[in-house]
Amino acid sequence: MGNAMTVFLKQHCACWVENMCLGVDAQRHTFNNSGKCLIMDWEACPYFRTGVLPIAKQKDIYEKIARLYSKIDKSFILVITHRCKCGVEIQKRRRFCDMCRHKHRIDTYRKCRQTHTP
Repeated sequence: MGNAMTVFLKQHCACWVENMCLGVDAQRHTFNNSGKCLIMDWEACPYFRTGVLPIAKQKDIYEKIARLYSKIDKSFILVITHRCKCGVEIQKRRRFCDMCRHKHRIDTYRKCRQTHTP
């Protein structure tokens, strides 16, 4: 398991107390009685999926943590959306949306014209 996921888990998981897992979710249902963290034993954890991954979205490291978690939990499907600098969703292998591509093209043309004009 990645070091980033271990650090994130220890900082943000409410069940992680004094180097052991409490094993109780938000509805007070017990899911782990062993005291060992399921994530550190390479097992899927229902609390991590529902309680800790949403925190990663707020911290802007969701893709990295979700990619690491998807290696542990095979039922977790990671969908990564690519976005342009302006925020519009774009296709996988593109750098800009159509509007930004047009603006970038015009800017490049102007810069090229300015440097080559005597």
